[in-house]
Amino acid sequence: MKKINLLLVCILSAMAVTASNLIKGTVITLADGTEVSIEEVREDDTLLTLDVKNNSILVSRVVKKERSNQSELKKIVLADGSELIMSTTQTMWSDKGWVASDREETSKLAKYAKDKVLGYHVDAFIYTIGVDFNISVLPIIEIEDIESESETYGLVLDNENAAFIANGFFVGQ
Repeated sequence: MKKINLLLVCILSAMAVTASNLIKGTVITLADGTEVSIEEVREDDTLLTLDVKNNSILVSRVVKKERSNQSELKKIVLADGSELIMSTTQTMWSDKGWVASDREETSKLAKYAKDKVLGYHVDAFIYTIGVDFNISVLPIIEIEDIESESETYGLVLDNENAAFIANGFFVGQ
């Protein structure tokens, strides 16, 4: 019985791997509207999220947090000047669905196997949320390669359809 339970735990842990890798210092919006850096987010914290299947704002709970070091990163700048630095498999919610820099690798991850992940480019439109909590769709105006190794974090939420808010961008888990 213990072997079966251990196997089940290993399988469930493997399924919860996140594609989300955001650099240390990325600002995450909690359910109450306060903002904290991603390294301060804890399991069981609640985040303000967008359910991308129902296009509705809701609260989702963090069930897992991962830390790693990444050396291939992208810096995305939107038309309003907001920026986000992330791994090449990090997804963002766009007017066309999920987008990532390395769409092939991202599509291999279990979470995105059933969804078509597109590549992003300058002029792609990304969902954002402002300080007034109004949702906007803004174009990417710049994409920059970042080749230095950085500490990154990923979050897994209790709602697989939820996109959480990182530096005002709606991003995947």
